[in-house]
Amino acid sequence: MVEVPDGTFTMGTMVFPADAMPVRQVQVDAFWIDETEVTVDEYSQCVMDGATCSSPSMGGNCNWGVAGRGDHPVNCVVWDQAMMYCAWAGGRLPTEAEWEKAARGDDARNFPWGNMPSPSCAHVVAEDDMGVDGCGTSATMAVGSKPMGMSPYGAHDMSGNVSEWVADWYGAGYDPLDTDNPVGPVMGTEHIGRGGAYTVPVAFADLRTYSRASSPASIYGSSGVGFRCVQDPPMPPM
Repeated sequence: MVEVPDGTFTMGTMVFPADAMPVRQVQVDAFWIDETEVTVDEYSQCVMDGATCSSPSMGGNCNWGVAGRGDHPVNCVVWDQAMMYCAWAGGRLPTEAEWEKAARGDDARNFPWGNMPSPSCAHVVAEDDMGVDGCGTSATMAVGSKPMGMSPYGAHDMSGNVSEWVADWYGAGYDPLDTDNPVGPVMGTEHIGRGGAYTVPVAFADLRTYSRASSPASIYGSSGVGFRCVQDPPMPPM
């Protein structure tokens, strides 16, 4: 895991999309976040434990059960599966505010690596300029394959590879007064994925640190959706 320190950061945008407005200063307490998206091999440990995790969906571009993809992000998981894995691992899903701070830092950057250059396959696993998913592979890549796209705190793949479930319910915009460790609406019908995916064109806004995607929590798991976990201080065991 990598540490994200206590402090305020700029969350949201003042221009587009509307559901990421208004831009505001948000206080987030210190936390630890997975350096990479949870992999197939890591998730399989929970499934083999037999008490908590159910197997993800298979087929299509799902990574579960595909030889050679143990170090790829586990995808095709619904929100409940992500939440249960994180609890089994001794953590939890990040709040949307925690996720965004880990991705953009305290300098309001548009992408994990900064405001420039614009996304390309040098930084993210996404649809390439030829229109082929996964930078020409038609699939996800092993986590951490694009170190040039690392976040300011050392987290990989916070743009591209797979979009990542967060804990909050989706709301069409932020409460401008909810700025101290916000956790989002108290109820809802959809949860949120952050960070874009291997199927997103490199020029698409979904790769920005403040962009959001909503989805019913219990639908068939998408190949473009995975997750990572967080833990609260003190430092997790090595």
